[in-house]
Amino acid sequence: MDNATLPGFNFTLSIQSMSTERSRSKRLRWLLFAGVVASFFWRGHLGCMLGYPECNPLYSVPAMPDWEVPSNRVEKAGYDAAMALQLPEGVLEPVPFDFRGARIKAIESNFSAFEIHQSVAEQYFDHLCATEAGAQIFDRATGVDGFRLLRTPYDLIDKPVDRDRYSYDAAFRIRGGGSSEIENWHGGWPEYLVQPVNGQYLFLEQPETDQINTVIRFARGLNSNPPSGYQNGLSSNRKVDGIWRHFELPLMVVPERSVSPKAQYGITWRGIRRERDREFAIAGGELIVIEIATSRVLAVNREFVLSGRDHQRSRIWWTNAKSCGPNRKRETLAYLPLLAERVLVPRPGVNAPFLDLPASSSRSH
Repeated sequence: MDNATLPGFNFTLSIQSMSTERSRSKRLRWLLFAGVVASFFWRGHLGCMLGYPECNPLYSVPAMPDWEVPSNRVEKAGYDAAMALQLPEGVLEPVPFDFRGARIKAIESNFSAFEIHQSVAEQYFDHLCATEAGAQIFDRATGVDGFRLLRTPYDLIDKPVDRDRYSYDAAFRIRGGGSSEIENWHGGWPEYLVQPVNGQYLFLEQPETDQINTVIRFARGLNSNPPSGYQNGLSSNRKVDGIWRHFELPLMVVPERSVSPKAQYGITWRGIRRERDREFAIAGGELIVIEIATSRVLAVNREFVLSGRDHQRSRIWWTNAKSCGPNRKRETLAYLPLLAERVLVPRPGVNAPFLDLPASSSRSH
């Protein structure tokens, strides 16, 4: 009799077949479980491989367009001069950033209840702030009556460049504001730097963009024809002998055009490039204090900002950008008047006549 026709033999084959299927099913379940566990622990690497150029050569890093160069010849001269400045030895050098590791960390933290999520942009921004940002002062000048802004400052808040990811070199300066246009400088640098009792200088100069070899000088003096917003003077508060006092003064800044600059020192600014910075909504730049005649650099403050998010297509809003903030290793002097007063030390006593005003002109707080 053939074995295939034996009932017992058929039953044995059936048992063996069922056992084999159960074993195969068990192995598949274990393989699936192992795959899930491996995917969880290697989620960052897998996610990076599936969609990002840091891990997959099939994806390319987007090219960054060049900045727009100013078309006005005076502004272009200021831009070119700023870009050509050579910083002294000892200035902090860029430190390479691990984009691949940052991408993996960002993906992993998305699925973790125990890690604070940080995007690649946030990690890169923190890296730049920690390794490069801050002020480096190489020399100081004392008894300075005034200085020149070597590039014309504009109030660019809510202008097109405020939401342009690539075009403007000094995107890090937009939030600083500080317009000094001769027709519209309310709340600008002349008020902060020259107007008593908080202004510490007797004059501030800047290029006249419509006339070559001409400067606009904002000099301290009684303005007999104050512009709109200044007819009633200005209010200011200052601590005198440990007591806060309130001052009401007329406008003490007079703008004038001159072909004979007075300033020996100047402050300029320029954007700086870092690998893939604008791709990750980061803008970097430097405020630089120089001796005008020699272009000798007295100080540099390097700064980075991380753009705020916006509903516009660019997703960029430089006005709402996050700055590096305090640095425990290096002092940050990103605010232009603060950097100026630290490096271009004003002449003592320029505000003494106003601080000694009688009680009828000022009142204690």
